[in-house]
Amino acid sequence: MKTLVATLTVAAALLTPLPAEAKQAPVLAVTSSLDPADPQAVPASGSDSESIQFKVTTTEAASVTAIATGPGLTISDANQVLAVDASQAKYFSFHVIASTPGFHALTVTVSATGATPQQVTLPYVWAAGSPAFPSTGSLAGRSYGWQGSTEVAGLESSVRDTGMISFVSPTLAYLGLPPAGLPKCTAPGKGCVPYAYDASTGLVQVGSGIVGRVVGDDLHTDGFVPADEQVSELFAYEIFTDPLLFTEAGSRFEGTWRYHDDHYPVGLVYELLTLHKNGTYALAFAVDNGKTRHLSGTYQVGKRGKITFRSKGKVAQIGTLAAVGAKLDKPRPAKLGFWLILSGPHGKRPDGNLLDPEKKK
Repeated sequence: MKTLVATLTVAAALLTPLPAEAKQAPVLAVTSSLDPADPQAVPASGSDSESIQFKVTTTEAASVTAIATGPGLTISDANQVLAVDASQAKYFSFHVIASTPGFHALTVTVSATGATPQQVTLPYVWAAGSPAFPSTGSLAGRSYGWQGSTEVAGLESSVRDTGMISFVSPTLAYLGLPPAGLPKCTAPGKGCVPYAYDASTGLVQVGSGIVGRVVGDDLHTDGFVPADEQVSELFAYEIFTDPLLFTEAGSRFEGTWRYHDDHYPVGLVYELLTLHKNGTYALAFAVDNGKTRHLSGTYQVGKRGKITFRSKGKVAQIGTLAAVGAKLDKPRPAKLGFWLILSGPHGKRPDGNLLDPEKKK
């Protein structure tokens, strides 16, 4: 009888279903695609909004709810439900318009069943066109150049594009390629625009459409470089890591620097510059893919980066020469190159590019 009871007990134990393995609670994380401390520009009105991207991850597959809030901001898709897999991150965006001027904090909270909610805050979402904030510092002496391309409607290819931002004084910056050395900018106008800089946060506002943050020798910007219409952005984010230094009066250099453009030919698409320490030069350049022009003779570097090229005793070109450096006040043209802007014999029509150094054979 004991044997039969034991046998029945074992059989009952085998037929009893095993408890289901406990499901792990997901662990969430949410981050901004850009540095949260960097300001991001959004329109102050209108039907178009700016897309601000975030990333969420989870340790377990989950249905994640993402909610965006921000006083002074209008968010068209403020509540989203995201299917997030544990194997890869999920990118998502909120579309934002500012309803009041100035800076606003945008907070994104993600949550899921069984998970501890997580948050990320962008404290400097800026309404484009806002009045400048009180300035507490100066960026005078800093300059940065941008070289890229933009799309043009009706063309099958993009076209070359350049830009430069130079902080000329404690209150004014110059936007554009300076034609004959860096202007002094004594008042707004002709490329000179007011700027404000907060030394405690590093925030900077240039004019009414550019916002940024100074990080060491670098400049993080939103709204300076052309926006990419293919991704439906209104303001383009760009980090500048190589400051420029306009060459000093009387400077002489030795080497060769070159630029050649492969996009649709618009403007100064080719430059080849050779400088010698004895004050002589050889310069070749082409506009709109036309015939290459060759010049040679003597060059002279004046104040604030102005450079004058003479050929056969006459002024052939006036322009601007700015050396690229990895740090402020440490130009390295032999390794990082020169910005050469050519403006014609009268210094009135500026166009230029970043020229890379030619390697010695």
